Amino acid sequence: PRTGGSAFAELCHMYLTEEIVYENDTFSWLVPKEFDNGLLDVITFRKLPSWLMSYNLSELISETYDPKDFHKFKTIRENTKAGKVTYNGKWYYVDEVFGEKLKCIVFNNTIAIKQETLLQDFDDMLQSLYGRSTESYQLPHKFKKLKYPKFMLSKKDIENIYKNNPIWTTTESKIYG
Repeated sequence: PRTGGSAFAELCHMYLTEEIVYENDTFSWLVPKEFDNGLLDVITFRKLPSWLMSYNLSELISETYDPKDFHKFKTIRENTKAGKVTYNGKWYYVDEVFGEKLKCIVFNNTIAIKQETLLQDFDDMLQSLYGRSTESYQLPHKFKKLKYPKFMLSKKDIENIYKNNPIWTTTESKIYG
């Protein structure tokens, strides 16, 4: 799972079918609320190192992956450690690809659903907006167990990833505190 978007979508379709006014499968959902513009932006989000690892490794297996192709794995590992994603066949820093979308988040009109606490955050949103709760804490979406080679990120790698992506870093610190 990259940001829990598929699971969030299923939860919204289960609990907010009447309230959804706009869906954007790449970044956010809008649901009505008595607010400045009558809409509230609800996003799913994940901490950068785990999102980056998931994104790049899922891109690896979305193609025809040959486990014997160590060069491709090494390229992905090195670019991940640098804080880069593959986009249109080239490597870019995460901020170069997603930075403009991140800058569009207006935090006083946004609820962030964190992937690490997806069910609790969704239930909190449901309670605060509509005064109701999910009936059970079972995620309707079954995360696929992806089989791909893995690697670890060192503390230095993680610091480098954040340093190379200041827009994501700022957004993440606003969401996670």
